[in-house]
Amino acid sequence: MLFEKQRKVLQERITVKDVQTVHDVKSGLTKSVVVPIDKLVTTKVEESDIRMIDNLLRLEETLTRVQDKNLKKF
Repeated sequence: MLFEKQRKVLQERITVKDVQTVHDVKSGLTKSVVVPIDKLVTTKVEESDIRMIDNLLRLEETLTRVQDKNLKKF
């Protein structure tokens, strides 16, 4: 498998207005009241394909540089 899927999900806390019904015991009336509620909402989803061979080549190049530096020290 040469490709790996990467997924980034951005979630934000957003205040949403919700309507709830409240019953008043004294008057016997039912009222609708707007109540703010905080919700965690997914706002952005990014999916991308990463070539694993690129990652391996980058790691190999980095390892080679580190080994060369160590050899020059001695």
